[in-house]
Amino acid sequence: MDKSNNISVKSDSIIKGHMQPKVSIQALFIQNLNFIPNILTIENIDIDKCKNFIEKNFAEKIKSESEKKLYNPDNRKFEILEDLYILEDNIYIFLSCDVYSPQYNFLRIYYTATEKGQALEYGNQLRKLTIRKSLLNKFKLITHSRGNLVLKSLELKKAKIELANYYNEDLCELHPKMLKQLKEKNNSGLFLFYGKPGTGKSSYIKLLIGLI
Repeated sequence: MDKSNNISVKSDSIIKGHMQPKVSIQALFIQNLNFIPNILTIENIDIDKCKNFIEKNFAEKIKSESEKKLYNPDNRKFEILEDLYILEDNIYIFLSCDVYSPQYNFLRIYYTATEKGQALEYGNQLRKLTIRKSLLNKFKLITHSRGNLVLKSLELKKAKIELANYYNEDLCELHPKMLKQLKEKNNSGLFLFYGKPGTGKSSYIKLLIGLI
């Protein structure tokens, strides 16, 4: 498999965790093949599984690959932002990864009308590699990165707290009512917890999150 980077897709900005390319994949497709491509899009894709699947199952068909990575100081690793595979049958497979919110990951397959059958076959294989909604983080932290506000997924372990041992009776009485309201669908409202530092507000909120 030739993995020489023959494609120049550079970037200066980040939008929702994605590097925004100066040259779109569609424009590149038109330039190389002189056809306006058809496009298949699959959302919530598991980028790592998808890359492994493509490189294992389509290895003989890959003409070139161009990937773009961003250094993540949290885990001290370079993480994939975008990856483009150009296949021998004039099909382009483009992966886009949101390093902060995996539910925004997506895959696009660019193809001509004559390759529709092959593209649909690829799509049916790759759509099985989506992230199940139950595995997506539901809680986000608003952070600042490169001049933009971005959402960062929170991994919270379920807190083990005996309320009666750490909190007053009034909170113990309100706890089941708040929990019931938080579990209701299409419900809205605001709970305000106030008190001196170190009185257990954050611990109690983590407990609630783990129970929802």
